Amino acid sequence: MADRIDETYVKDLRAKLRELNEAYYDLDQPLVEDQEYDRLLTELETIEREHPEWATADSPTVTIGGQASAVFTKVTHEVKMESLQDVFSLTELEDFLQRTKSQVQGTPEWIVEQKIDGLSVALEYRNGIYYRGATRGDGTTGEDVTMNLATLASVPKKLEGQVPSRLIVRGEVYMTEEAFANLNRSQEDLGQKLFANPRNAAAGSLRQLDSKITASRDLSLFCFNVQLVEGLTFATHYESLRYLETQGFPVIRYSEPVTETEDVLAKVAEIGSIRGSLPYGIDGAVVKINDLGLRTELGSTSKYPRWACAYKYPPEQVFTTVDDIIVQVGRSGKITPLALLQPVTVAGSTISRVTLHNEDFIRDKDIRVGDKVLIQKAGDVIPEVVQVDFSQRPPDSTPYIMPTHCPACGSEIVRREGEAASYCTGVDCPAQRLRRLIHFTSRDCMNIEGLGPANLQMLLEGGFITRFSDLYRLETHREKLMELPGWGEKSVTKLLENIERSKSNPLSRLLNALGIPQIGTAAARGLAQAFPDIWALAAATTEELQALPDIGPATAQSIHAFFAGESNRNLLHELEDLGVNMKSDTYAASDGANLPWTGLRMVVTGTLVSMSREEAEAKIRANGAAAQGSVSAKTSYVIVGEKAGSKADKARNLGVPILSEEQFLDVLADPGTLG
Repeated sequence: MADRIDETYVKDLRAKLRELNEAYYDLDQPLVEDQEYDRLLTELETIEREHPEWATADSPTVTIGGQASAVFTKVTHEVKMESLQDVFSLTELEDFLQRTKSQVQGTPEWIVEQKIDGLSVALEYRNGIYYRGATRGDGTTGEDVTMNLATLASVPKKLEGQVPSRLIVRGEVYMTEEAFANLNRSQEDLGQKLFANPRNAAAGSLRQLDSKITASRDLSLFCFNVQLVEGLTFATHYESLRYLETQGFPVIRYSEPVTETEDVLAKVAEIGSIRGSLPYGIDGAVVKINDLGLRTELGSTSKYPRWACAYKYPPEQVFTTVDDIIVQVGRSGKITPLALLQPVTVAGSTISRVTLHNEDFIRDKDIRVGDKVLIQKAGDVIPEVVQVDFSQRPPDSTPYIMPTHCPACGSEIVRREGEAASYCTGVDCPAQRLRRLIHFTSRDCMNIEGLGPANLQMLLEGGFITRFSDLYRLETHREKLMELPGWGEKSVTKLLENIERSKSNPLSRLLNALGIPQIGTAAARGLAQAFPDIWALAAATTEELQALPDIGPATAQSIHAFFAGESNRNLLHELEDLGVNMKSDTYAASDGANLPWTGLRMVVTGTLVSMSREEAEAKIRANGAAAQGSVSAKTSYVIVGEKAGSKADKARNLGVPILSEEQFLDVLADPGTLG
């Protein structure tokens, strides 16, 4: 706890906790480890207990983190979905048991359950039929995710036998460690952001607008409480869990009822002994009163039930030695250093390697080969280095230096401005093949229809392709391609036609497709306007590149490093020999300060009848204006087609001039009339 505590410090602490709550519950992007959040919350609880004059009704100590997202229909929970009071030592747990016993008649029975680390949901059934599913949200109001929960095989759709007229069951949606690893591999293949941990992966997957995405994410469910029941009665929690099991609900692992404190502690220790071997993450054990009548009698505080608490296991930490530090290349080209360790058992798992994240992480902790390091499993899932024991450092140790070239292909490694991570610049790097091929053939790049991730994977595994240039040699494998599962003469012919057509794409598409770090669609268009062909761009100095609009030092260095790579230049020569366009069709406009729409900013929204949106944006750029994706006060005109939505509404609200498709065609015919 801080040395100087005053009201300002408490306000700052509350603000920090609210920020962490929003990141964890609403954005599914945790900013700190669970232990750090628990430490801050406990500190605030202690301060408010010692200084009640500083307590507020909306403090994170008395409100449940999380809010219902505006993109989902809101659901009001008939029974509040409360949080649990956390205890962090066996002494605190014993105090809770003793305090609760003193508030009731007789000797209460206790149930001990695993505390699964996932996203809390409520499942509602009417006359035995699945009716609705909702997230917890703030405990009072959640989000309607009925269709998404219905994609989980573990969610019963119809109950049998003795069925209540209404039933609301509380559960936790989670992701196994295997499913989490598979999802992150898929994210990396597609060049998308990786999930921080299984809990946030599960939360992000359940809160998708497209239920097909949820269905593809391999989510699981554990149920642990009956929130409401009509038409049946249960006397105990144990009885309700047994009923849920008979109806096919996957129920969290729980103990037989016990009465003695020693038995409760033994059950908690038993769960702790197996947590490292479970296929899913748990962060504690939940202790609950079994008698439902006693629960009603004890009631709740503004945030917690008085009849239950959650014991949080301390992270297990072990010292071991760093034998070596290596780097691995991810499918996105990200270079990740790994510490190779003398094998050690932590939380039931044998750990022999651990990620060191990036060079800043290594430098900040000063991790070196030969060091004794303290290892723990963060959140019982991901092993991490906590600290170095500098007292045992070998006298001849030297600081670790990140490699300058990729171990997989030899290309230069660059670190992007504003990022801690480093990336391989090799366009032909074997570690990145599938991800780069997916990007190369995508709609905004070479736009080759028929080459989605599954087909590209099949072509890679069949040995038909290993690099971009091989796509333009597939004609030589026509007969063998027709023998692939699901492929035939018609589909192969169509695919080869699409590949041939892509050769004549504008240079900007090729520049985007090459996957040069920090070069996206807009930057690629700017480069195509600034240089007559790809070879002129390749010969540009970093100073010449930085002189261009929106090209800073880091982007200029990234472009220069890409074209400096011999394997990259060789690949470009191959593509040119195969007929891929290397010349710019917009270069003449790059010095066109006299183009009629120079300086204007235009947005196309809705569906145009006479042309595609992409074609309309090309005509806008050809006349000197910038084609933007969003409307702002600086937008000059918005072209509105059929079924235009929020962009048209925003333009009207901001007073931005609107052009119908007919008006847009008129000004295209005579661009000088628009100013």
